[in-house]
Parts: sequence; C-alpha cells; structure tokens
Amino acid sequence: MGIKMLYDWSRKRWREVTLSALAVFFIVTTSVLIFANRLEAPLSHAKFDWPDETMNFHFASRISRGLPILERDPLIALSLDRVRPRSFNVIDSSLVPGGFLGLPVLSGGIGFVLRVWGILLLTPALSVGGIFALISISKRVFGASVGWLTGVLAFTNPALIYYTAFAMLPNAAFVSFLLIGLAALLAVDGRKIQPRRDVLISVVAGLCVGLALFVRTNEIWWVGPMFVAALIARRAKLGDRLIAFALLGGLLVGAAILALNAQIYGNPLATGYTRFADSAGGGAASSVLFPFGFHPRLAWHNVWIYFFRNFWWVSAPAVLGFGIWLSYRRKPARQMVFTAWLALIALWLFVYYGSWQFDDPLTTRLNTIGVSYVRYWLPVTLGALPFAALFVWSIGCVRGVRRYAAAVIVAIVAILSIRSTFIVGSDSLIPVARRIREYHRATMAVAAATPKDAVIVTWRTDKIVFPERRVAAVDLQNGLDREMVGVISDLEKIPWFLYARLSSEEEAKVLADLGEESLTMDSMGEPRSGETLYRIRKKL
Repeated sequence: MGIKMLYDWSRKRWREVTLSALAVFFIVTTSVLIFANRLEAPLSHAKFDWPDETMNFHFASRISRGLPILERDPLIALSLDRVRPRSFNVIDSSLVPGGFLGLPVLSGGIGFVLRVWGILLLTPALSVGGIFALISISKRVFGASVGWLTGVLAFTNPALIYYTAFAMLPNAAFVSFLLIGLAALLAVDGRKIQPRRDVLISVVAGLCVGLALFVRTNEIWWVGPMFVAALIARRAKLGDRLIAFALLGGLLVGAAILALNAQIYGNPLATGYTRFADSAGGGAASSVLFPFGFHPRLAWHNVWIYFFRNFWWVSAPAVLGFGIWLSYRRKPARQMVFTAWLALIALWLFVYYGSWQFDDPLTTRLNTIGVSYVRYWLPVTLGALPFAALFVWSIGCVRGVRRYAAAVIVAIVAILSIRSTFIVGSDSLIPVARRIREYHRATMAVAAATPKDAVIVTWRTDKIVFPERRVAAVDLQNGLDREMVGVISDLEKIPWFLYARLSSEEEAKVLADLGEESLTMDSMGEPRSGETLYRIRKKL
C-alpha cells in the first residue's frame, strides 16, 4: 500500500521528483575531486589544481582551527618576501590571501563547526540553492514549465558543474548567493499581511547580495546598480520599510567587508588583488573600471570561442529561445526587464573580462572549459538558461512532436555537457582527479626527501608541496632572477631545494644563474613524471 501511495505521489509530483534526483546527481558529480582527495589522504591535506584554491583552502583551514588569518613567518622578511606560494600575498612578514576574503572566511567559519567537510561542501550546497533560486526567478518571469526546464538545464550545465567541483574557487558561490538574494527579493510582497516573514526575507535578500560581493567584491560595479534598480522597481510591492530592511542586510555585510579589509590589508578598500597590483607597479590598477583594458575586438573573439563555439549545445538553444521570445507580439513587462538586465550584465562582463589577454599561453592552449573566461561569465551562462528552456518548451508544444522531441533535446544537451565536463580535454574533471591523486604521491615523495625546515623553489609545483613545505614561487621560464639567487646564497643555513618541470635549456639557465653565487644543484629524482626535485648547494 505504501509503495503504491509513493508511486501515485511521484506521478503527481514528477517535476519535483525529477529536480530532486538531479540535485542528488549534481552533488555527487561535483564531489568527484573531493573523492579523489579522500582516496589518497585525509581531506585536511586536500590538494588542488588551481593555486587560488590552494590559497583559499589554506586560510579556510586556519580559520576552522581557530587560528588568525595572518600567518606569520620570520623567514618571509629574511627572504625579501620571496618565500610564499603563488596567489598568496605578504604583509608585514605574514602570509595573507591574495584575493577576496569572502570564501575562506565563510567556508572556514562553517568548517569551525563541520570541520573540513563543511569547507569543501559549502560551494556544492550553495550551487544547489542557487539553482532552485534560478528556478524560482524563471517561474516568476516565464512561467512554471519554463522554470522547471531551466532547473533541468542548470543541473546539467557544464560550466556550473565544473566550477562547483572546484569548491575553493569563488565563482559558483558568488553567482549562487546572487541568485538566492534576487529570488528572495522577488518573493516578498509587502501588500500581503505577513510582516515578520517579509522582513526576514528582505533582510536575507540583502544579506545574500552582500555575501555575493564578499566573495567577489570587484563585481560591485554591476551588482550594486542591479540591486538598487531591483529595489526601486519593486518599490510598489515592497514599500519603503522593506526596502530599508533589504538595504540593511546588504550594508551589514558591506561593513564587515570593509572592517576585515582594513584589519588584514590596512585599508578598507584594499584587497589581496590590489596589493598585488601595487607590488607590480600599479599597472593592473591603471583603470578602476577596466583593469584589463578596453579591447572590444579581443572581447568578441573570446566571447565567440569560450561562450558560443566551445559550448554550442548550450548557447544555441539560448539564442534560438531568445529569437522565439523576440517573435512574440506581446511581451510581459517582467520579461522585458529581465531581458534588458541580462543584456546589460552580459555586455559588461563580456567586455570587462573578455578584454583580458592571458600572459601565460598555456592557459588557452591546454584548456577549454578550464579557461577563466568561462567561470567569470557564469552569471550570463545561467541567466541565459531560461531562454534555452523557452526553446525546449516551444519544441514540446509543437503538434506531432510534443514532449518526445523536447526530451531528446534535453538528453543530448546533458550528454554533451557531461562529456565536456568530465572527459574531453586535460582540464576536464576526470583527468584533474587523476592529477590530484598524483599530487598526493608527489607530496609524500618530496616530504620524504627533504627536511621539514626546507624551502623549495617552485614554478607550477607550489600547489603540490605547500603547506607540507615552505615554497618560493618563481617563474623559471627565464631562469632564476638575481634577487632570488641572492636570497638563496645569503640564507645558506636554510636547506634549499628546487622542484619543477624544466626543459634541458631551462635547467642549464637555472644552473648558470645559481653559478653566479657559486651555487649548483643536484637531481634527486622525479617525485612525479617529468618533474624533478633538485638539491641546491654551494659548489665544492
């Protein structure tokens, strides 16, 4: 009897059952890198493929253990601030985050209660919440059927799955907080007699938008105006009182951001990125609005490749759905507003990040879904899904075609998405999971071959040996710079090693640079295929 009741209920609520099943699928698939780490070591020693993830996880772990964010080390000053990994910054001989504080602080705070699982599962949990928020927004704007299809497409979206799997990158968390905040704002109707509920939801809306900026503060240039415009547009339903509560929620987080920045970086308006820009001579900060310059042709080139061409099965339905929407004679005002804001956000993000020319050619040569443009454009990718859903829904409404064709389209999109996310390319998740397991084995080999007080000069391998060993991240493409060689020579009592993947020409250049201070290095083997560990010593 119970089974029959469950079956009848599932038939009536098949949409909810489908979304719940997809949510479970999403959590499992986005945890693939967590599983890869757990196979090799405790999660407290997790390894990552991005230096930014290594940095965020390191500081989140410190916070979860009740330690201060600033990590003091006297050797940093003695080494002229050279002893630090990539993506880390240095202030007053202390390691500090080289980015925004939001993700390490939030995940570290949750980790204080739930330990390392809380740190690593925050982003997947937020992404699921963000998808349901997107469903809610899409339902209000385009109707229940399109809203449900938006959720189906979001749970199988390659960019969202991929960057949720990289749990210590902030992009999925940012867009999820933003979607939750906007969905909460749309759910409030001050004309109904639910004062406590409306006040709570209004505050939550402001808090979530504020937390989105806590995670990625530089997005304030478009998030701030959008939030204010949304409050103004909803004034008739919200009223001044609820608008004030929503602003209060956002301002509370804003005050916390300014206070933390002042405490860590010495200036409420500074971040780890601005500290990097200052140390580089200010070039990256030459334009507040366009730090990467203004290059429309380059931006269009990048948009065409990394938004449209590489993910045509996602972008094509969205473009076709937009065309169908344009063909409607009558368009509800809410759809007009949604489309206008999406167009403005897309224009801003496409130009802002599309104008960025990566210095490292390997970034674009070896990566497809792993190119940073894809993660920076996540708000546009998810914002366009209701139009893709509109296209699928329109196909399902055609006589003689009906739901079968729509189901086939969704299945094809899902299969191609899973293929690009997990299988195709060295940057897809299964190859990354293999690399992470290799990183753990390399870490053990390096730790066994070096003393605990050693400093290892690294190139791209700092994410492997840190924090088990202190590192000095150096771009070895052109050898060792004079300052670094001088630091190694002056701190001769420190055991120095070098761990990198070097060509014969690069190795010869490093040896020549070391030779200027009567130093040399001896090979100690390959902890990981193609990567050699060297011991640096004085020449005999």
